[in-house]
Amino acid sequence: MKRNVIYYISICIFLLISSSVFAEDKNNSDKIFDGIITEYMKITDTLSKDKTKDVKRNSEKIVGLLEELSKTKFNSKGKNYKDLINKMEKGAKKLVKAKNIARMRKALKKLSTPMVKIIVLEKPLGVNVAYCSMYEGGAKWLTAGKKIENPYWGSKMFSWGSIVFSGPEK
Repeated sequence: MKRNVIYYISICIFLLISSSVFAEDKNNSDKIFDGIITEYMKITDTLSKDKTKDVKRNSEKIVGLLEELSKTKFNSKGKNYKDLINKMEKGAKKLVKAKNIARMRKALKKLSTPMVKIIVLEKPLGVNVAYCSMYEGGAKWLTAGKKIENPYWGSKMFSWGSIVFSGPEK
């Protein structure tokens, strides 16, 4: 009997510790993903204004954050998530290497495609998906709110596009 009580107490302690570690890891992965979204939004804001300042720096931050994210439980959500994170990293690295605004916009599309898929799955607060049918066969990007500021065309077609997915509001 005493042995059973010790066994049950041990299991309870293990479950408490493991759930605490999981919750801490989930909070950490949420913070990292929020950081990725923040840096991404800075990039789209810059490109929508036909500027390139800090796009490389923001992209480098995304690469670093993705490396951190891959070490969390977020990456253990399945092969689909791992593939999306890898594709995001490739897109962010292309943005780091891009030498002009046209190449930055092409690289943004590479980064945006997997990010949009994760956003639709995860549904973070206040993040929407916009779509521009006029850029290279169609391109999506993330936006906060409902206002369209097209990072693919900038001033040429600043407000061209539409919201195609609305995440939960803040």
